Amino acid sequence: MKIIPIDNKIFSSDMSEDEIKPYLDLMKIIPIDNKIFSSDMSEDEIKPYLEQQKQLLNQHPYFALIDQQEIAALERVPSGPQYLSTAVIGREFAQPFIRSPEERNERAADLYRAVRTTRYGCRRDGSHAAYSRRAFLVLHRRYGDTPWARSTPYWFK
Repeated sequence: MKIIPIDNKIFSSDMSEDEIKPYLDLMKIIPIDNKIFSSDMSEDEIKPYLEQQKQLLNQHPYFALIDQQEIAALERVPSGPQYLSTAVIGREFAQPFIRSPEERNERAADLYRAVRTTRYGCRRDGSHAAYSRRAFLVLHRRYGDTPWARSTPYWFK
């Protein structure tokens, strides 16, 4: 048995490299026009099958459970980082007076989390720079002496 290196892969066989190469070439999948598999069927021939597939999927019992109004409402909600950051910043300016040290610590922690979500959160609606920077500035101006501010040296785009 021989070990044959072909295309950075190792094969073991009693056959020579020249004998095994045609078989390996037949096993290769080569994309054609950004399609892995090609067909001799024209678009007109495939269209009825696609329509039948859509009809079949639309008749599935789970499809009836989908609430299209709920999906539309969810699409209108901003991304998580934007929603959280604007809510936290809004609360800071709507309720400027702090009643206790625990509340002060909680508010600093909320601003820290708002900045943090702009780093790791969804970018569905584009850049988070505006509200990330604003949460960062509020955190450092109002709560600069807290561990939360010291743990937040940056804001994120």
